[in-house]
Amino acid sequence: MFLDRLLKFDLSRVTGDEIWIMVLGYFIVFIVLTLLYIVFQNLPILLRLPRKIRSYIQKRKESLNLVPADAKMKKEEQELSGELNAAISAAIHLYASEQHDEESAILTIEKVSRRYSPWSSKIYSVTNLRR
Repeated sequence: MFLDRLLKFDLSRVTGDEIWIMVLGYFIVFIVLTLLYIVFQNLPILLRLPRKIRSYIQKRKESLNLVPADAKMKKEEQELSGELNAAISAAIHLYASEQHDEESAILTIEKVSRRYSPWSSKIYSVTNLRR
């Protein structure tokens, strides 16, 4: 009975200011959620934008002949031969295999007795009530 009087909602006590605050709050939340949706939908495009700008600037420099001839030569020299790649991968494999010690594959399992605890004994009394 007492709670009924506390939980009763009186619409006559709501003024126009509170209604405008509520409408404005809902409007702000709706606008922010819409903006977040737009940002997350266009995020892949925004992440690719710096790479596109760099490639555009590089192409523009090449078309205006602002890139020195040495830079073009360095790009061509970066290709590695198959023998060099094989030597590098063999060196990495040998280095990685030296990092680990040889271990035996023998496992030892020991049974550990648990100490008595009042907490562990109470769980049995709680779960086994219907015997």
